[in-house]
Amino acid sequence: MHSRALHHTDKNCIGRQPFRPVSFVTGPDIGRAHVRPSVPTWSRRTLTTVQDAHGHRVPPPLVVAAGLTAVEGVLVLVYAVLEAASVHSDRLTMGVTTAVFFAALGAGLVAGAWYLAQGRTWARSPVVVAQIMALGLAWSFAGGSTTWVSVLLGVVGLVVLAGILHPASMAALGDRPADR
Repeated sequence: MHSRALHHTDKNCIGRQPFRPVSFVTGPDIGRAHVRPSVPTWSRRTLTTVQDAHGHRVPPPLVVAAGLTAVEGVLVLVYAVLEAASVHSDRLTMGVTTAVFFAALGAGLVAGAWYLAQGRTWARSPVVVAQIMALGLAWSFAGGSTTWVSVLLGVVGLVVLAGILHPASMAALGDRPADR
């Protein structure tokens, strides 16, 4: 079908381009042009090239903290949806309020992560409070078959707190003069 489609149109997309064998291994030393995959410069981001809303560099510990907070927020939102889907008539009020609480918490975590990555100072406090809550929750899950949940919550909470409280993050989230 593909060959028929090319013969029935005036455009021969394959025939216009000369065929050149390309080797990604040998490179330009054998007389062929070195082929580099075209990747736009805006997509070549690393942890050290993320910039906030004002064009200032966001330190990598803050980027990691914001990323983990966003993952936490998405997981809490998923839990809110699952909780809302499992509401029964015998526990309607409890199910709805629990789902609304977790949806608000998840949305707050995602928003806090976004604004942390943008370098907004005010976003630090809600994220720190949420991580302290996560550490308390981790403590309550310790022991028995839920130890893995406890370890996961504890490690993520401590990494996020370390990223937010890192000196480079504190400097990036500090008050900046208006002319910067």
